[in-house]
Amino acid sequence: TSASARRGEAAGSGAGRTIAPSRRTPSIIRWAVAKAARAAAAIRARGPRTAIVKLGQQGCYIASNQAHTYVPAYPATQVVDTTGAGDVFNAACIFGHKKGWGIEKIGRFANVAAALSTTSFGDLNYPTEQEVKQFI
Repeated sequence: TSASARRGEAAGSGAGRTIAPSRRTPSIIRWAVAKAARAAAAIRARGPRTAIVKLGQQGCYIASNQAHTYVPAYPATQVVDTTGAGDVFNAACIFGHKKGWGIEKIGRFANVAAALSTTSFGDLNYPTEQEVKQFI
């Protein structure tokens, strides 16, 4: 899935950079991203500066004061067990935020971490930072 950048004003925010799916992106993903953008705007209207909306196998949508972006999922080669993938995604987002990364890097890192976490059974093989970085 490719993403194309557009400049302009995003829903629920002031002027900022918006990265959205291109016209070649399947319509179900464009629909999910549009819905995620509305959800992120509603969340941010309540006070948080950043909102992250998980889209499962389609990736994630992140909105902040600086940018709004759709980050496509990283495809897991062989899914064995999805237990904990959402928790791994959340932890990876917090990790990236604490490192001071931008939202696009956080989204890529979290998507890869979550995908890698599904390739083995249980929580004993959750990926390390170095393992995730090999795929970014």
